[in-house]
Amino acid sequence: MSDEEPAPSKLGRQIRWTLVAIVIVALAVVSGRAPKTGTSGGSSEDAGRCTVTVTADTLNVRAGPGTEHPTVDRLSKNAVVDAQRETSGAFRKLAEGRWVANEFVRSSAGCTTP
Repeated sequence: MSDEEPAPSKLGRQIRWTLVAIVIVALAVVSGRAPKTGTSGGSSEDAGRCTVTVTADTLNVRAGPGTEHPTVDRLSKNAVVDAQRETSGAFRKLAEGRWVANEFVRSSAGCTTP
């Protein structure tokens, strides 16, 4: 008689681990997060990226950090746009000559200064 484990038991263990992996991926998809893989500490390509999501129905994008600056664009509710970490008063810089009022956006974690 051999010390080797019977085939059905090995197969059952493989199936269980496959199901565990599928559940982990499914939970990651549902939560909106990619599973951490590789040996780089799990950092993703977008880690540290600063974006803002518009919470107002319509948001004026201004040429400078203040309501005295002209409107150069408008963004719709739930729009997600790249932003800078720079703020001035109650305004966040999106890009050169493009500022929005912080009270009408939700900033991503990447917007905080390390």
